[in-house]
Amino acid sequence: MVQRIGDDTLKIGNSKVKFKHPIKKYLKTKETIIVLLDVPVNEHNNRNVLGINHSGHQLWEIEPVIDPSERSSHYTNIVEREGEIWALNWRGDEYCLAPETGEVLKKQFRRF
Repeated sequence: MVQRIGDDTLKIGNSKVKFKHPIKKYLKTKETIIVLLDVPVNEHNNRNVLGINHSGHQLWEIEPVIDPSERSSHYTNIVEREGEIWALNWRGDEYCLAPETGEVLKKQFRRF
């Protein structure tokens, strides 16, 4: 069972997991809880998607974006589409993630 407690804490089973930033959203998969953190606009952090196991331990942090021009393009949403987990940034870039490792499996661009 996963439950949000306050802005920055999840209760996962009997464990409480406190994050550095408020939780914007989370998704549950069979293996992992994918957490999107709501980082401040002025903070350059494009690693604000984390994978937590069902015991409350952090498994991974999303891979850094390679393109230096995307440094400040933090993720603004996480979604599940047809069984795949996607992390989206404000620029329209979308990254398909492996829920077990956080590895970026593919990238696409979507115009708004």
